[in-house]
Amino acid sequence: MYLNLRAMRTNLFHYSGIIFIAALMLLASGGMKVAQANSTIQCHCFQERMFDTKKPGAADAYYLATTHNAFYAQAGGASKKIIVRARQRGLHEEDLWLAFALSQNYTNELEQLLTTRLQHTSWDDTLKVVGIEADTLSLELKRALQGEPSNITEETLMQALVQHNLADTVQLQELLELNASAKEFLASILLQQYGKQSASEYLRLVRSGAHWDWLMHEAGIDIAQVEQLWAYALGLKT
Repeated sequence: MYLNLRAMRTNLFHYSGIIFIAALMLLASGGMKVAQANSTIQCHCFQERMFDTKKPGAADAYYLATTHNAFYAQAGGASKKIIVRARQRGLHEEDLWLAFALSQNYTNELEQLLTTRLQHTSWDDTLKVVGIEADTLSLELKRALQGEPSNITEETLMQALVQHNLADTVQLQELLELNASAKEFLASILLQQYGKQSASEYLRLVRSGAHWDWLMHEAGIDIAQVEQLWAYALGLKT
């Protein structure tokens, strides 16, 4: 029987590194479902894209989405263009992270996997085309592909952060306790990399009323350069 991820967080505190993530993969269940792509075009247009001292918070949605997509692209080796196109074509955040997990463990070709997914109506068809045998998938991936309750986004993201030495188990634990979304995980970690406080301290500031665009401005983060900032943080540039 699978247990709720957040109900397990106090017991998981003592795990470390990949063992911690493996435990999450084994024990997790939750409300996320991998959505099938639909024909509805989703508009991801943002009216506010820069921090304005007179309107703090107005660009929060853009800052969060851009930070998320830039990390995804850099860590996964895909272009932001394919990510935006995938969202516009109806793939959801869970689909993106499912593709990330599949690419990291089975194909090493995230961009090709996303492109193929956009050309087909289901993940089942996509896996057949790229040559991934369903029987070889982990139980959690199978659940996600079948649309069953899954924490594939959360777990894949945390594994990536640990593997790239961007967060440790204590920091992940603290963000979980604050119910961080995937975008909040990444915005908090980026702020920790370039600011003066911990990831959880930044998220607590947001929970208390602070705004992401203001926090990044104060930390000296230029949102136009966020892809390069992630590249440095991931060790892809020196």
